[in-house]
Amino acid sequence: MAELPESVANADSADLYACLGISPDASQADIATAYRRLSRIVHPDKRIASSSAGDASSSASTDAGDAAYQRIRRAYDVLRDSETRRIYDEFGLEGLRALTDGAVVLRGRGVAELREELVQLRRLREEAAVMKLTQPATQLTVGLNCSSVFSPIEEDQPKGIYLERLSFSQNTSFILTPKHRLVLAGSLGNMGRTYVPTVSLTMRSQLTDKLSSDVTLGLNYLPTAAGKLTYRLSPNLLASVRAEVTSMQGGTLVPKLTPSLSCQISPKCVGTLSYAWNSPNKGARAEVLWQAAEGFHGKAALFLAPNDAGGQLSCTREVGDLRMGVSCQLTLKELWSLRYHLAQKVSEYSEAGMSIRVGPNVGVRLKLSLSRGNQVYAMPIVLSEWMDPAAIVYGTAVPLLAYAVVYKCIYAPWLAKFQQQSRSQQSDTEASGRAARQAEALSAQSLMRQSAQNSRESERSRGGLVIDRAVYGYLATNEADQQLPSDSSSSVIDVTDCLQILVDQSHLEIPASLTKADLPGFYDPAPPPSSSTSSSTGAASDTRHLLIRYTFNGTAHSVLLGDGDSVRLPQRRHAVA
Repeated sequence: MAELPESVANADSADLYACLGISPDASQADIATAYRRLSRIVHPDKRIASSSAGDASSSASTDAGDAAYQRIRRAYDVLRDSETRRIYDEFGLEGLRALTDGAVVLRGRGVAELREELVQLRRLREEAAVMKLTQPATQLTVGLNCSSVFSPIEEDQPKGIYLERLSFSQNTSFILTPKHRLVLAGSLGNMGRTYVPTVSLTMRSQLTDKLSSDVTLGLNYLPTAAGKLTYRLSPNLLASVRAEVTSMQGGTLVPKLTPSLSCQISPKCVGTLSYAWNSPNKGARAEVLWQAAEGFHGKAALFLAPNDAGGQLSCTREVGDLRMGVSCQLTLKELWSLRYHLAQKVSEYSEAGMSIRVGPNVGVRLKLSLSRGNQVYAMPIVLSEWMDPAAIVYGTAVPLLAYAVVYKCIYAPWLAKFQQQSRSQQSDTEASGRAARQAEALSAQSLMRQSAQNSRESERSRGGLVIDRAVYGYLATNEADQQLPSDSSSSVIDVTDCLQILVDQSHLEIPASLTKADLPGFYDPAPPPSSSTSSSTGAASDTRHLLIRYTFNGTAHSVLLGDGDSVRLPQRRHAVA
């Protein structure tokens, strides 16, 4: 495989076949011929010769001309090699960048294996992009006790809000390789009036296609060690086992073991069996998750422990950005408890939620939460030690009203302003890129002019194909006699010479699969302003079209083609009556 040029790593989204004006099924000889023909037109030596003849150009024009040649050279460097061409055909520029970065190595592997590795690499890069915005993963919990406000134990008990719980945890992931990740985690939480620090280091590895492992070393006053193996027994069956050893005061080691088995019962149903041995939550547990309909999820669980047993049933419904649900739990210890929750997505990565849990042995408990990617901020609040109707009403109504006021009066105006600024910046970026591509295309057109004139005279002398006039852009499709605007920033551009140099033996063929805006001398014109979508010449189309007027055998022809249509000239049906 030929060494890829550095320019591939910084390549834009250009269609490499369109850059050379050839079909995706072109032979290696066709690729070489197209490159030689175009390089003779836009090569820097050609421009230097033109400048020495008296046609001086500015430094900006010189840079644009260099970019036009580099665009053609980059396409040729990729397509002339059979292996890099195969990667480009299958995976596009993303696959080429992966090869350039060294993230993927060919080593004579098949397309299926390369596809799997590139899909995994794409997923890791997307995950890394999200992690960059939301790292480090953080959880802050501030627990409050307001039970004295709603249900004081004694009549003369002062009403107030007390801090009952405070904990902070954070972890950061480091992607070492596509199959290895290091996670550093730490936490600080209170046990009564004592704050206990914890730190751990976990190595997560994908050992084979079916086997993965986690190895954790932790310190919580005393050291702990844990390991987990996960193995896919079949496409629908997954087994895992987690072993942990905790050291106690006096040097005693306490082992813990948790095996589990997960099964894909149906495409929309998953079941899990697990057993925890010698752990605080020891016992057996069976759990089933299912999706009854689009946006409707359910969960059922049964557990059996030495001193407790029970079950849980929950349902969740998603409607747009709103998620709501209810769950009921029956246990020997707590008798029963009911929980209902609401969560609203406020941005791409952020969600605000609240839940109320009531029961004879749990009282009334409110939980407010705000999550942003891997960052979670929670505030559990004890409203009452028993089921107080006032606590239930206030715990439900006050958070909803507060959220509505904050969202409507503060967040929504800020979000609208932020989105407007983002659209403005994106528009400026697109305009800058379009201007650079336009300068590159215009420089290429100036170099094509003489070659196009020679081709035109040669074709005319034998009654062949002569491109009289061709325009590309947002044309008024109901007006066949549209005139070219004189403004260079117009939504319609002149591509007469660009098509003439592609004429070969009185024929012109451009496959529909090629992106016309990436053809030599073409560029993507700016769409027309909304105020000018209608004029005296007719309504401008909101999609690009190509209008070609040509002469063949002394007969005038005209055709209007869509941006996704193939170009095949000449054709009898194009003749003008």
